[in-house]
Amino acid sequence: MPFRFKNPSLDAAALKGMRFSMPSTYRLFILLIALITITPSSSRAQIDALISPESLADLPLEPALLAQLSFPGPQETLGFTRKSYDITDGKQTTVEVADYNPHKSPSERWTLRSLGGRSPTTDEITSFKKKFSEIDPASTPNRLTGTSSLGKLSVLNQDDREIILGTGFSSAGGEMQLPPFNIRLYLDLKDKFLKSISAQSTKSVSIGIAKANNLFVEQSYGYPASLPAKYLVLLRSRTTFEASVLWVFSTSVEHIEEYSNYKIIESTR
Repeated sequence: MPFRFKNPSLDAAALKGMRFSMPSTYRLFILLIALITITPSSSRAQIDALISPESLADLPLEPALLAQLSFPGPQETLGFTRKSYDITDGKQTTVEVADYNPHKSPSERWTLRSLGGRSPTTDEITSFKKKFSEIDPASTPNRLTGTSSLGKLSVLNQDDREIILGTGFSSAGGEMQLPPFNIRLYLDLKDKFLKSISAQSTKSVSIGIAKANNLFVEQSYGYPASLPAKYLVLLRSRTTFEASVLWVFSTSVEHIEEYSNYKIIESTR
């Protein structure tokens, strides 16, 4: 099925202008892999493309079970707090905390609240806005990955606790091309919901003089107490990979994002 990955928090112009120092190279890889993640601020389109009624209907699953399964729903009215940090070779970087408001203009939706437990400086706020300003996904071409596609879903494993579904991802064209990925979906059979999605690269990816191996992305979902029971949302995202520059040395990188304080925000327009 045709599929185009987009992340509205990605600034493609900023990515193109980044220098390939080691810290910025890590960030570039993290943002590149973020193209295949499903962030709380993204539309339902990515979930719909990954788990369409047609693809689910083709699976050897009981119709009654399919009718009971819950997947992340529309989240265009949800605000939340994101806590993010990196772990490089076992050392944790400064923890960044930011709030998201879906009804503000694309450049104002993210607000930096703290860095390392303290209030950010004016320069840090300016830098944050420049780095994480949102691009309207409806008007921004998919310049980084071109056209991407997903294979047909299949059941990889099933027991009394969960069902594991699998498919493959590939891309072609674009200024930066993602490697092929194996996609896994984990369905909780007790509470009947999608509890996580993971993606494991099958090849390395190179950007300039930098290279990343063993790219892995995992998204975990749940029902926050702050929202009505019907809201299944993203709670945690983890990206890991091994990066090297000029293939002389390598280092392990882990990027963590935790989402909390979900709330329904009504538009004031």
